[in-house]
Amino acid sequence: MKTKAKISIQNLPVSSVCKQCGRELPQEFFYVNRQTQCLDIYCKGCRKEIGRRRYNSGSWIRKEQRDKYSYLVITQVEDPIVRMELILHALKVVRQSVKHKRMKILEEEANRTDYV
Repeated sequence: MKTKAKISIQNLPVSSVCKQCGRELPQEFFYVNRQTQCLDIYCKGCRKEIGRRRYNSGSWIRKEQRDKYSYLVITQVEDPIVRMELILHALKVVRQSVKHKRMKILEEEANRTDYV
């Protein structure tokens, strides 16, 4: 079970300057790092804005993951022979998946012991 660490802000400075907006603000306007017990270098408002921009730009996803999720759109393949091979392969995969699921359902029904 995870317990929340008690953060002591007694030894922290009374105010700090935000590195983004340059305003000097009281410590209540800054997040506290749980591990280092230090104030964040950005105020809460700037930290939220930075996080929002980063999320909306998609830069929080590593490049390998972004490439991993990109996929080929079969209907956009120019070569008709390659497109047909891809379509037939996709149909074969779907049929196998449906067949596997049906077999699994039949096995589960056969193994059920709580008949009414």
